[in-house]
Amino acid sequence: AGALRVEISDTGIGILPDDLPQIFDRFYRARAARTLEESGTGLGLAIVKKIMDVHRYTIEVHSVAGSGTTFTVYIPA
Repeated sequence: AGALRVEISDTGIGILPDDLPQIFDRFYRARAARTLEESGTGLGLAIVKKIMDVHRYTIEVHSVAGSGTTFTVYIPA
């Protein structure tokens, strides 16, 4: 009754603590992301979260502003 753990990390701008509770909400874009030249819809992480929920996987996020973000997915064995 274990789980496979998959970590995905980047060294990007990170996510501010105030933004973390909303990052899986549809159409949400963190303040720092809205200042970038690249545009986005704010749907990517909402879709990821929905897929995780449908399959009963768990996803966690750890981020340090200015240092990057790590997403950890737990897939039941």
